[in-house]
Amino acid sequence: MKSRLLLSTVALFGLFKTSYSQDSEIKRIAAHYKEVTENLDESMIYEITTTVRLETIGDQSYRITFQHDNAGTDSTGKISPPSINKIIVRRNLAASAEYYEEYLVENNEITFYYMNETGYTPNEMRYYYKKNKLIKAKADIYDTENPGTVKETYEATSNIKSYIVKAASEEIIIGKKYIKLFNDITSITLAQ
Repeated sequence: MKSRLLLSTVALFGLFKTSYSQDSEIKRIAAHYKEVTENLDESMIYEITTTVRLETIGDQSYRITFQHDNAGTDSTGKISPPSINKIIVRRNLAASAEYYEEYLVENNEITFYYMNETGYTPNEMRYYYKKNKLIKAKADIYDTENPGTVKETYEATSNIKSYIVKAASEEIIIGKKYIKLFNDITSITLAQ
């Protein structure tokens, strides 16, 4: 009986410690997001705008904004590339939907993803990551008949639905491609 009680206590403590660790990490990410957003300097932005015409759905436009810190110099005086802090992607799919996405980046890793979709199925998603692992997911699905009214909310820090874990993993892959694009752009511009 005592061993069961001890085992239960240890398991409960482990669960509490994991939950506390996730909560503190989520708060840290939120504070970092606020700091990056509030300290935006217009001189520390790269922006790419493009339009692709697709035969079946029409024009699809993208505007990708990279927020970064200043490039520095190392001890030899060589310019070091800037570090990316945040990626903002605005996509318009013909007349059917618009997407606004943000990737918060720390040390070339995605720590937070936000997406707001307007159109047929308006919704918002928030994914929090630690070391490329999803630690929290939150989704709000809006009522199409009552704009601005949340019809359904999903929030989880454990036992996250597998299709959400898969979607969050796909955003890590896409985010890494954006980071690579930024690093390629800055290495080209610094080389000139």
